[in-house]
Amino acid sequence: MKSLETAVCPPNLQKSSYTMGTKEIAAYSAAKGKTAPLCFGVEGSCFPDGTVADLKSQGIFTREPGDPTKWKYACSGYKSFQDGIQGVQTQYLTPPPA
Repeated sequence: MKSLETAVCPPNLQKSSYTMGTKEIAAYSAAKGKTAPLCFGVEGSCFPDGTVADLKSQGIFTREPGDPTKWKYACSGYKSFQDGIQGVQTQYLTPPPA
């Protein structure tokens, strides 16, 4: 709950609580039953950078880039992607190694 209060979204996105769904649970079993702040709008969505760090510490999004500016679904990366900066990973979840 505290992370929802302190989360900061880009100006064009609204803050909401998001319950991890089947896609996240399939990729990261620790995501089952977890909720997290999510910033969303017509043009896209992103998790606040602090939320990504919190989720990584809980075993979620551990295969995604560690630098939030390098992942479109972290708010710093969302902004970089919107600004046309190259080198931002746009895939939502990285599949586990085969």
